Amino acid sequence: MSKRASISDVARLAGVGVGSVSRVINQAAAVSPGMRERVHAAMERLGYTPGEPHDRPGPKHRRSAPPASRRAVVELVVISRLGLGWMEEQAPVYASVFDGIEEALTAAGCELVVRQIERWPASFPANDPPMAGRIFFGADDTRTRPSGFPLAPPSIWLMGSPPAWFAGDIIHIDHMAVGQLAAQEAIRLGHRSCVYLGTALGSPSARLGYRADAFLHHLQALGGQAQMIIDPSLIDMTRTANCASVERIRAALAPLLRRPSRPSAICVQADMLTPAVYQCLSDVGLRPQRDVTVISCNNEARYLRSLKPPPIVIDVQAVQVGKQAVDTLLWRIGHPAAPALHLAIRPVLAP
Repeated sequence: MSKRASISDVARLAGVGVGSVSRVINQAAAVSPGMRERVHAAMERLGYTPGEPHDRPGPKHRRSAPPASRRAVVELVVISRLGLGWMEEQAPVYASVFDGIEEALTAAGCELVVRQIERWPASFPANDPPMAGRIFFGADDTRTRPSGFPLAPPSIWLMGSPPAWFAGDIIHIDHMAVGQLAAQEAIRLGHRSCVYLGTALGSPSARLGYRADAFLHHLQALGGQAQMIIDPSLIDMTRTANCASVERIRAALAPLLRRPSRPSAICVQADMLTPAVYQCLSDVGLRPQRDVTVISCNNEARYLRSLKPPPIVIDVQAVQVGKQAVDTLLWRIGHPAAPALHLAIRPVLAP
């Protein structure tokens, strides 16, 4: 008798997190049509039938949970002109962070509510219902502190770049450690001549670019050298899509790969670029992981599952980032006077 499919099987086939499947099953708001279709297609293919509501994962009423009137409410404030649905559909690493938030709040018996805004409001809204705390997700350069913010509940800023005046706790991916780990792995495998492919160098408003800075620094410190391909146009981002520009990647990378003294390894800023890198290698007659080693960053299954052989992957532990935000917020509620924390979650090599 074949094993009954689980919600984890659905998530794996759909290329999303368990929390994302839960949101689709429970008809949550801010789920994009594309994600909904993909999850339902995976459920149909696997013959998966959701259990009763109290058996499903996600932030909802459970038999063992206290009544909603007595449950702590945590608000997730997503600051983006594109919205939560776009992030869920077009940015799998963000979707995994949301999964971590949802899983941790559910385990803690808390209720999650979501607010979406494009920019920070001039006046901070009153608590309705009363909030135990807020998690802000996104980037914002507002220079004026909104009125009412000092009266707001404990706050965590997650990912992105907070305003300079934000005095709460900050949690993000350790992008510099991502670059360092990639450089160390390249050297360990014997690669001294490498390429880094990405969209930006590091800055307070573009922390993702610190991967490039750290990769170059640590590679050179270990006796290697890197050709840096930094071009914001390598990614086409619109209100309906977020994808790699295959033509621009090919134009930037192919000339280097055709040289007799070609680089032996390529570090790719994020997984969404890696399929295009594989295509470019094929175009010039090179075999990934044989003729040229590819090191990819994030560990987003949606982009990696079709790549054979698979690249070396730096896992940024996105789910753990979300869980750490919740753990820190719950700790902060009990320690309001403690100094603000700035935590960076270190990456690991994916197994």
